[in-house]
Amino acid sequence: GYFVRPPILFIGSGISKRYLLDYKSWKEMLYSIAERIGIDKRRFASFIQSAEGDASEYGTLPKTATNLKQYLIENLMSGSIRAEDVYTPDELKMYDEEIDAFKILVASQFASYTIRDTLSVTTEMRLLRNLINIVPSIITTNFDRFLENEIFKEFKTYTSISDYYLSGSQGIGEIYKIHGSVESPDSLIICEKDYID
Repeated sequence: GYFVRPPILFIGSGISKRYLLDYKSWKEMLYSIAERIGIDKRRFASFIQSAEGDASEYGTLPKTATNLKQYLIENLMSGSIRAEDVYTPDELKMYDEEIDAFKILVASQFASYTIRDTLSVTTEMRLLRNLINIVPSIITTNFDRFLENEIFKEFKTYTSISDYYLSGSQGIGEIYKIHGSVESPDSLIICEKDYID
């Protein structure tokens, strides 16, 4: 006989989009941030078009995120945008702690969620929960906390490589959030520099 290793699940935003109400795609999330900083739909289209013409190997959306972040920072610096007009009181606390101004807005898009209330969603989530005794770990690019809060509650979550390597991990019962998590906005991988780093 031979030993068959159980699969490690790789979970992307399709799972959250399937089970969470009004879950935003990358482009929808970036547009929502653009609106918060005073960029309307037509101006946002120019950010996308500019990124398409100047995208690096990381693609159009990370380039768009980079350009939106640069716009936000420049306008905060010049005073054209006031932090008090953009951020909620809780977000202002993070801003005052010098957490990345753009990533605060990204994290806010995914900080809360509502699960779709349908029989198929309830059934599928129950079936996913049953995988807890089958799969040893999960790798995800999702920023939200749906997996650790709703499906794999017993698993330990890591949002950075250093946390994982310093943990004494056994590789079992763990979720690796390789693009960061909302509770730590600075951990988010969203702009080109984040991918490079």
